[in-house]
Amino acid sequence: MSRLFVRDGRAIEVRLSVEDKALLVQIPDLLSAVTTDDPAYEVLNRRGYRTDGTAELEYRSLIGSQLEHDRNEDLLALVRLTDPSASVDDDDAKAALRAINGARLALAARADIMDGPQGWEARISDNPVLAAIAWLGYLQSELIEVLVE
Repeated sequence: MSRLFVRDGRAIEVRLSVEDKALLVQIPDLLSAVTTDDPAYEVLNRRGYRTDGTAELEYRSLIGSQLEHDRNEDLLALVRLTDPSASVDDDDAKAALRAINGARLALAARADIMDGPQGWEARISDNPVLAAIAWLGYLQSELIEVLVE
């Protein structure tokens, strides 16, 4: 199997298939569809202060807009991976990695496999959501591998 990302000096060449790119461009919509009643919400918005509601509100008021801005920037970097002849720098690769991680966590929360059940990988061929989670994990692995070169 050929590598999806190849280091070329300081740049990282992106070698994603058309199908891979078609899946990646769906991630911003997936993440924007997360609402407070979605199982993914708690996973993507971990509380800073679990037992202190007042401190949590202050924390969210202080970091909320910056967190949203950073997540949007990560999604823009992810979309850059889908550009024809894409090549990204390490910062964009790390940002895309964070966006992929968010999508993987959201899907895992919705599939109820965050803390189990063990052996979900054996059901990948029967469940497209589990297949997407596995594929995103593979993509993360490939990105991490090229980043540590």
